[in-house]
Amino acid sequence: MLNPNSTERITREVEGALSRVLSDDAACVRCVTVHKGPAAIVTQRDSDAAIMPMLDLAASFETRADAFVIACFSDPGIHSLREQSRKPVFGIAESSVSAGLKVGRRFGVIAISPESVERHFRYFGALGCRDRLAGELPLGMTMGELTDQARTMSALVRAGQTLRDTHHADVIILGCAGFTAHREIIEEKIGIPVIDPVSTAVTEALSKTSL
Repeated sequence: MLNPNSTERITREVEGALSRVLSDDAACVRCVTVHKGPAAIVTQRDSDAAIMPMLDLAASFETRADAFVIACFSDPGIHSLREQSRKPVFGIAESSVSAGLKVGRRFGVIAISPESVERHFRYFGALGCRDRLAGELPLGMTMGELTDQARTMSALVRAGQTLRDTHHADVIILGCAGFTAHREIIEEKIGIPVIDPVSTAVTEALSKTSL
C-alpha cells in the first residue's frame, strides 16, 4: 500500500487500523510512505506533485509486490501506475465508490477540506458516478488537526448525519485515508453503512491476487 503523502504518522495509523480489520491477512500488506511527496494531499497541485515520487517508489517494489494500492482519495497517478507496472493497481476512491454503489442508492462523502471536495468531484466525473453522489462535505481540518481524535470523530459524525438527513445519502464513504480508524464508531453513531476506502481497496487487492 502506497501512502502518496509524506506524513509517516498517517501510514502507521492506517497500518494499525488495517491490522484490526484484516486480522491474519494484514501480514500480507506492507504500508509504505512516499517520503518525497507533499505532507498532505489537499489541492490538485498536491495530488499532481505526489505522482512522480509515488511512481518511483512503486518501481522499487515492482519485483516484490503482487499488487499496489494507492492510499489517497482521488487515486493520484492510478493510470500512470497501471501503465508502468505489470501488477494490479487499486485506488481507494475507485474501489470504495464501486463498493458504495452496491450497498446504497446514493452515496455521501466526507472530505478534509473544500479543496479536496473539488478535486474529488472531478474524479467522480471520470468514474461516471456523479448521478449517484448525494453530496460531499469537508471537515475544514488540516492533516495535523486529525491527531485530535475526539474532535475528528465529532466532526465526522456531524458530517455523516448531515449527509444522511439533509442530502439523503444512504451510504457514507470516508474520503481520506486518515479516517480509516474511525469507520466502525461512525457507522454505529449514524446508523447507515460507512465504507472505509483503504480496507475496501486492500480487501479487493487481496481477493484478486495470490497474496
